[in-house]
Amino acid sequence: AFSVVVLSGTISLAFAEVPALNTLDVAVPYVTTLVCGLIVSFGHFAVVRGRYWGAWVIAGVILACLAVLLPLYGYRPHMGVYVIDLLAGLLGLLTLNSRRYRQMRVILAQYRDRRNSERQALARRPKVIRRRRG
Repeated sequence: AFSVVVLSGTISLAFAEVPALNTLDVAVPYVTTLVCGLIVSFGHFAVVRGRYWGAWVIAGVILACLAVLLPLYGYRPHMGVYVIDLLAGLLGLLTLNSRRYRQMRVILAQYRDRRNSERQALARRPKVIRRRRG
């Protein structure tokens, strides 16, 4: 949730406050939000499926949003939105680094390993051909 807040807030602030970005087509912020949202969704899906690198995708997007957000202070954006975006990004990074989140990633990776070992055991079983009666 934090990554979505940071993503949408940063993109809306950047396209609203920076004069060079105001001249772009109206669809550019929407496409940018859509592409970045798909990347974040892919990262969350990877984490849920037990992939460790999914958290790095999420952290990378949050860090990129913070890297875009910090220089926007010079354009004097709306301080409420700016502070909320900044706090959401920092809280998102704090959540990714928390002990419980790391434990969750370990458990999800164990589930993934268990699924893979069960698939391999199922593939090694001999095939049973049953005949129909009749």
